[in-house]
Amino acid sequence: MNHLPFRFNLYHILAITSIVILALVTGLNLAEVRPPQVVQVLDLEIEIADTPEEHMQGLSGRKSLPENTGMLFIFDEPSRPGFWMKDMHFPIDIIWIDEDWRIVKIDENLSPENYPEILDSPILVKYVLEVNAGYARENNLEIRNKLGLNQVI
Repeated sequence: MNHLPFRFNLYHILAITSIVILALVTGLNLAEVRPPQVVQVLDLEIEIADTPEEHMQGLSGRKSLPENTGMLFIFDEPSRPGFWMKDMHFPIDIIWIDEDWRIVKIDENLSPENYPEILDSPILVKYVLEVNAGYARENNLEIRNKLGLNQVI
């Protein structure tokens, strides 16, 4: 009779161990599966910066950026461009976007005091969107979401 509780506990341990191993194996497979793609359409007035001169100037020197307005930097080829806050007078969010319009990185609330730090993306991007600080959070922008734009200036 004294052996029954021991076997009972041993069976529980084996069952729990099997469940944990199964969960770990299943969890590893689930980590490789991407979540469903979310498409976010932004209702922004967009100014395009697509020449080297416009890339260099960006929003530098401006006193402010009107609400619901942004600057979209378009690059000829996917790259890892560096951005800095030189001659900026207001904080911004920088949204890094790949060639499929997926957000790959978001730098939030960058202040002019960030200069001379150079910011870039961990992977190649084709587009970079600069908007007023707080825009990314207010509009629930998230990495991996795909973007669509409604308006271009």
